[in-house]
Amino acid sequence: MREEVVVPKSYPTNLLNKDWSKRPCYFEKNGEKFLNEVHDMEVRDDDVWLITLPKCGTTWMQELTWLVLNDFNFEIAKQEYLELRSPFLEFEIDLYDGEGSILKNVTKLKSPRLLKTHMPLPLLPPQVWTKKPKVIYVFRNPKDSIVSQYYHVRRYGGASDVTPTEFAQNFINDEMSTHQHFLHVTEFYALREEPWIYYTSYERMKSDLRSVIQDVCKFLNKNITEAQMQQMLHHLSFEEMKNNTRTNHIWEAEQVRRIYNKKTEDISFVRKGKVGGYKDDLTPEVIDKIDIWINDELKPHNVTLNDLLLQNNEEFLLTIFTCSTLMMMTTTTTGRVKRSYSDQSVHGYMTERTCWWNEVCKEEFQSLFRCKCPQFSYCRSPGRYYNAYCSMTDTGYIWTQPTWDWGP
Repeated sequence: MREEVVVPKSYPTNLLNKDWSKRPCYFEKNGEKFLNEVHDMEVRDDDVWLITLPKCGTTWMQELTWLVLNDFNFEIAKQEYLELRSPFLEFEIDLYDGEGSILKNVTKLKSPRLLKTHMPLPLLPPQVWTKKPKVIYVFRNPKDSIVSQYYHVRRYGGASDVTPTEFAQNFINDEMSTHQHFLHVTEFYALREEPWIYYTSYERMKSDLRSVIQDVCKFLNKNITEAQMQQMLHHLSFEEMKNNTRTNHIWEAEQVRRIYNKKTEDISFVRKGKVGGYKDDLTPEVIDKIDIWINDELKPHNVTLNDLLLQNNEEFLLTIFTCSTLMMMTTTTTGRVKRSYSDQSVHGYMTERTCWWNEVCKEEFQSLFRCKCPQFSYCRSPGRYYNAYCSMTDTGYIWTQPTWDWGP
């Protein structure tokens, strides 16, 4: 076991009213020097902290935030590794050469700094909750993040003798993983209304990346033009991120090989980028166990998984919109009600989901949708409101739906 129980030197008592003495914290064994340096770290007023659990879309949000923070400097972003532009705090332990401060690279970084960490609230520098610099927090469905973590561990030479299902089972059976996971997210979720904290989810980034970019710009007091927005949407698309050597943690993998003389598997850091991809790797039995685990762990916090994923509000709006749209699709003529013979109301939809090529945009039995596809593709649907997917075409940025006879 690589982690052990640690006792923070101070607690954010000014942020959340709880018995912090009963809040368990875990960190890597022999990490006392690092934790002491983090505790005493000087936090700058213009710092931006990106805090997540592992494999929750951290790199995606990291690249997005760095670009916003640095006035959309795509040239530098394409030249320098993300890990050097925006350091991962805990990785400084691996880079430490035994001389001076563990955090010397972070200290030397020019302002404004974008600092990434997976550390929980009580282990952050106390100046984070006293100075209150900007904090961005991203959460993801644990079923997807656990599978993604499995392949991440595989990439660095671990978990080679277990399946994704076995890895997931071990994860939910581990007391440290269980406590860390949900205390980590629920504490930041409880602070989501604080003006210095921006809380979002991977699922929301997938469904409406444009809005998240706009949110981050507003949060960081930055303006964005439509031309810059189009650049951002292209640069942050799944295919671009997957093929971008500067955001696939290649430099980090090289350091692991150099420091530990360890081989790394040829598994892309940006792998699928898919919501619900866990269904391809986990058995139905273990999925059910994870669902029970999630519900049991969240009950004491009085929140649901949908709350944490920011999905409840969207579902409410979709329900209202479905009803209003169905009413708009009927007209009364000489006392009779006629249904539309084809869907002509696409431009009136309230919500849309951004999808990639050949990715299902909306599944059967879900609410009405608007499918937004990448440029030079359009949305095909074998059924009126289900199984829509993005398909290649040379006709540009459009979307279509088949005509159906709904009868009188």
